[in-house]
Amino acid sequence: MATAEADDLITEVTHLPVLPGAAMRLLWMVEDPRASGADLGRLIESDAVLSTHIIGLANTPFYGLAGKVSSAWRAVAVLGPATVRAIATAAAFDLFSDDGGSVPGDFWPHSVTTAAAAAAIARRIGMQPNDAFSSGLLHDLGAALVFRRAPRRCDAVLDLIAGDPTLSRMDAERMEFGVPVESIRHGTSWME
Repeated sequence: MATAEADDLITEVTHLPVLPGAAMRLLWMVEDPRASGADLGRLIESDAVLSTHIIGLANTPFYGLAGKVSSAWRAVAVLGPATVRAIATAAAFDLFSDDGGSVPGDFWPHSVTTAAAAAAIARRIGMQPNDAFSSGLLHDLGAALVFRRAPRRCDAVLDLIAGDPTLSRMDAERMEFGVPVESIRHGTSWME
């Protein structure tokens, strides 16, 4: 098999859905103080797609490892529980599959970049980089969920903005989703 063909097949694994049960069990297990990295690794390896995502993230340049991570338990050790939790959360919400309008086109590159930046800042100010990384990875989870579950309404928001360039995203979202200003606790848009 040609290398490009093999790469295409391997890439396709990341477009398959993670078993929701495996993602939920991983979320429960990562919170269990009695669970070891080996326990987490065995559970992760029970789902090929989840394993691919976790091992793949551990092998990104961000972690700067000299060798390749080839097992789920090693990936758990590299990533830390907070990042494993973030990946399990994304998997539980079915954000890795390509059914329908999965996530905005730049969702994962933006989330990983934000995660890396958050971890770098955390190191400088004495915070836990893995916690910051997982927060950055999930900071737009709401945007992905709305994009996936209400694609027409997301398109309507973009149409409102295109029709009136002076309209902010937040105002367009409020108009489309009918969210009163007083119920907004945080001043950022779910699409930013």
